[in-house]
Amino acid sequence: MKIAPHADLTKGEFELLILDPISKRKLAVLFFSVFTGWHARIKEVHLIKAKRVKITSRAAVPFQVDGQAGETYTCTIEKAPSKSMIAGD
Repeated sequence: MKIAPHADLTKGEFELLILDPISKRKLAVLFFSVFTGWHARIKEVHLIKAKRVKITSRAAVPFQVDGQAGETYTCTIEKAPSKSMIAGD
């Protein structure tokens, strides 16, 4: 699968895929095009490079990291050159 076709783990940033609202028909096309990387050409798909992303939700969002479950309203994801770090507030 090529979900983030231009991603490079050796760089200091990661590629974030954001999907705008999409019809069921286009979603089916999107699903199969992930294997070739063609989905990046669909107008509802946005690939953004970032070093750090902060996600905030009005409702608690369940998560699981290394077998530890919890809930959070805020999540920060940061890419370091040699590792990734995910932290919940």
